[in-house]
Amino acid sequence: MTSDNSVFSSKDQLRSIAGPCGQLEMLTRAGDDASGSLKDWLVVICHPHPQHGGTMHNKVVTTVARAAREQGLDSLRFNYRGVGASEGVYGEFEGEREDFRSVIDWVLKETDKSRLILAGFSFGSAIVALESKGVSQTEHIVLIAPPVERYTYPQQFITPVSVIQGTEDEIVEADGVTDWVRKIQTPFDYYYSSDTSHFFHGKLVELRFKLRAIFSQVTS
Repeated sequence: MTSDNSVFSSKDQLRSIAGPCGQLEMLTRAGDDASGSLKDWLVVICHPHPQHGGTMHNKVVTTVARAAREQGLDSLRFNYRGVGASEGVYGEFEGEREDFRSVIDWVLKETDKSRLILAGFSFGSAIVALESKGVSQTEHIVLIAPPVERYTYPQQFITPVSVIQGTEDEIVEADGVTDWVRKIQTPFDYYYSSDTSHFFHGKLVELRFKLRAIFSQVTS
């Protein structure tokens, strides 16, 4: 097992791990002034669609990572196969789900993290929603702008869920998200952000503070 001190530091660390189709690229970062009570926690972040410019450097993804850091939580984000330095080619969604599982397996084997917050933006939220059921260490799920009209999202989760959706989303049908949220059978919070586009243009600071509040509540 790798020491958490070498995996998570005060600066972004770029590393590669073995994935189903070759090496997967990831970034890890330690939380600011993390207390001992937070050392078991990790926020794992999934980026949006790789065929539409989605990478782990997406502004919403980096906002999630920054919110985690500011809240004292370590974070990990990664590129799916075929994105950045990750090897392979687009896996038609099923391949990206495999990539996620490989990352989680690595975390559980190579670090001391035992309490996970899984966060996904757009396409990434579908991966988190569908794969979280197989990750018993999950303590909370954050789904940002989930494209519920394109993927089959569950109505029941293994843990409480926070859903964040913009009213002026030009890619995801906001009303469809609202309809789906009403059917969730596990505890959830729904944050419906007014005058907000899919990529949270001009709203990233607001998003960051909302995420910090969610992380604080979950870990307190």
